[in-house]
Amino acid sequence: MSADLAAAKETLLAELKEHSLILGEVTLASGAVAQYYVDARRTLMRPEGFKAAGELIAAEAKTRGAEAVGGPATARGTELAGEADGALRSRA
Repeated sequence: MSADLAAAKETLLAELKEHSLILGEVTLASGAVAQYYVDARRTLMRPEGFKAAGELIAAEAKTRGAEAVGGPATARGTELAGEADGALRSRA
């Protein structure tokens, strides 16, 4: 893993811990009770978390030979991450 990707991973983990991890009793939509909950959307809607996730997804997609990525939650982030070398395009 390159230093840039390692930094992106650390940033994403820090953002998830700070903004998405809820510790304590949480009632889920199903009615079940959990002792913790991770709402990754809280991180992905923040610039730092969005950028880090996009970089990591784009890098993994490239290693798997992907030419494009799709989906509303990740498309723009991976497109921006891929713009540096033009290797990926978005299919949202």
